[in-house]
Amino acid sequence: MSTRRILVLGSSGYIGGSILTRFLQSTDANIKLYSFSALIRDEKQAARLKEKNVTPVLFSGLEDTDFLRKQASEYDIVLNSANAFNAEAARALIEGLSDRQKQTGIQTVYLHTSGTSSIGLYPVPETPEERVVLHDTESIYDYLVQLEGKEPYAQRTTDVTVVDTGESVNVKTYIIMSPTIYGTGSGLFNRLTIQPPGIVQRGLRRGRVPVHGSGSGYWDYVHIDDLTQLYEIILSRVLSQGDIPFGKKGIYFSENGYFNWRKLSEGLAQAGQELGALETNEVEELSSDAWVSSPGSTPTAAKVQAGQLGFASWSRSTADLGRSLGWVPRHGPESWTESIKSTFQAVLDNTK
Repeated sequence: MSTRRILVLGSSGYIGGSILTRFLQSTDANIKLYSFSALIRDEKQAARLKEKNVTPVLFSGLEDTDFLRKQASEYDIVLNSANAFNAEAARALIEGLSDRQKQTGIQTVYLHTSGTSSIGLYPVPETPEERVVLHDTESIYDYLVQLEGKEPYAQRTTDVTVVDTGESVNVKTYIIMSPTIYGTGSGLFNRLTIQPPGIVQRGLRRGRVPVHGSGSGYWDYVHIDDLTQLYEIILSRVLSQGDIPFGKKGIYFSENGYFNWRKLSEGLAQAGQELGALETNEVEELSSDAWVSSPGSTPTAAKVQAGQLGFASWSRSTADLGRSLGWVPRHGPESWTESIKSTFQAVLDNTK
């Protein structure tokens, strides 16, 4: 039997790079049968990937959907952790997998990295009845469609596109929808997450750690090591012909605890003061426009929406599907609390 192949997008990033490392180090017998390729823009990064026995494929970007479709048609499985907001890129990759399936007769698979801002509610609901905690055993797809009907959001649009395209061309799709991810990544390149460091960076620029609005929203969190383990479990089950949910039923949450946005900012402010990076541990409330403003640029509606849903919304989830497959996350509340100060320090180290 010839070695089968997996194409990875986003290997230079925090999530994609960490997932790729997990797959490369996997002891799972089925995963070890596969070789890995990665779409990459940078030639120096391509050289480093090659050293790890990953075949680099240079490309210009996700806008070249014809190229994406052609590349995907040469693989059995595609993992897209490059950009959760690009529906046309996702569509092209899935259509390419369909082309492959027609050539080989072998079922193809698309793994998609998304985030729980897709289920975020903003403004934050005021009543307990509206503050829903979703379970991924429920019809999350229908919920996404419902939210899209009220107000389109690029990441959520992409989620719906992934499911619809997969069903229309008979490609099995699996969306891993993660909350706030924390912890040091294990990839070759970027090892720093997005949300907490983003708050720290704003705080360093302004002299006070900000909170988006009142900070009344709640989100979930997951450690990057636990998250990549979930990807490995899903891939292993897929390769072993396991009957696990896909398509409309294959939207997987990945939480292992929850937090409040204001408390997070206050914790980061305290850490910044203790580290000598800030003079005060008081937080600063920012409007939606101020949150996404930067020198020389005007806030766009898309940026404002992303800021609201990604840094201020109510987004609570329960990862029942993953746990039913044997996923046992190890990092809980204590690990999350410890990460707050180390996150601030990591941002300081990266700015030296």
